[in-house]
Amino acid sequence: MEEIVKILKEAEIKLQELIVAAARTGNYKTIDTARSYAVKLHEMQNVLADTEIPPKTEAESEQRTQLTSAPAQHLTSDKRRKGKQSQYPQYSIEHNSLTRLGWSKKEKREYNHKASRSVYDQTVAAMEKLSKASAGPFMAEQIIEKINENAQAIPVYQIYVVIGFLKHRGVIRQKGREGYNIPIDIRIQSQSLWK
Repeated sequence: MEEIVKILKEAEIKLQELIVAAARTGNYKTIDTARSYAVKLHEMQNVLADTEIPPKTEAESEQRTQLTSAPAQHLTSDKRRKGKQSQYPQYSIEHNSLTRLGWSKKEKREYNHKASRSVYDQTVAAMEKLSKASAGPFMAEQIIEKINENAQAIPVYQIYVVIGFLKHRGVIRQKGREGYNIPIDIRIQSQSLWK
């Protein structure tokens, strides 16, 4: 997992360098494109940092078994840490903004991301169009592409705030790695949530 995060971080740094070089020459299209991908890479790093992959080999499974049979003090501290993380994410709507409060395992601190009502409405409209066109499930990338067809590029993390909120509230359902099942009446359900 750490190797993947390291590769993503290196790619993000290279894009940052490209943005600086493009700014010097006034190549704004390259700046916009590179920034968009840099944001996506950063988001992927956050997702990976917050994701625990179950062990796949017998050795890793045995190691996990040994950890779970550790002294009670060790288990207590693990439970406390897991308890802290299980409180997240938290969502709130204030001042016409949707806020996601999360916990970064990597940085061991809270962070928050916000999405405006406009981003919320655009995300829901894109989901509604997708659900009316076919049965799904739909990947987050499909939702993002549909939004960007009709609007200026919205930072990806804001779209993920909306998707996470709708999933958290049971409006959309995640079907493993296949994507999200979106109801046809998503607009009606989402409007009542905002109120």
